[in-house]
Amino acid sequence: MGGPAAAGTGFYPAVMDLTLSPGHSWGPASGAGGIPDGTVVYAFSKKPLTDATWSGGGLPSGLTVSAGTEGCKIYAGVPGIFTCPVTEDNVFDEPTVTASTTAANDTTAYVGVAYAARGASITTAVKAAEVAATTNTDPQQQQTAAVIKVKTAATPRCRRYGRKS
Repeated sequence: MGGPAAAGTGFYPAVMDLTLSPGHSWGPASGAGGIPDGTVVYAFSKKPLTDATWSGGGLPSGLTVSAGTEGCKIYAGVPGIFTCPVTEDNVFDEPTVTASTTAANDTTAYVGVAYAARGASITTAVKAAEVAATTNTDPQQQQTAAVIKVKTAATPRCRRYGRKS
């Protein structure tokens, strides 16, 4: 059985499912448990977070992600990965996901999260975030994998005699 998607112990970041309307942004973090002192890794993918080869890394067309404001950075050489330093003074920074104004309905992305305590391997945390959907929920019941979906406003259609107007 798999354990929590964390490379270190003592801090348990979590993500949440997001529904975005075109033109809107939000961060996927949903809190954390424990005392932070290390790096939180976010993995964004076009495919569910079960593929260790990371063939779906990055976001689908219509979604973009930007680094947070407190030190998150793109992890060099691996698409869709962000690292965010966290301490007791800098509790939680996160990347922001934005749906373009032309994003298609049901555009879907996946996000995973993992943690590397200070001095632990960031590479191990990156791998844990990439396959976050294959691990069990951590001891604090934090969600380590989530889905991001774009939902457009329903376009009302007037039907009369079988024709669209």
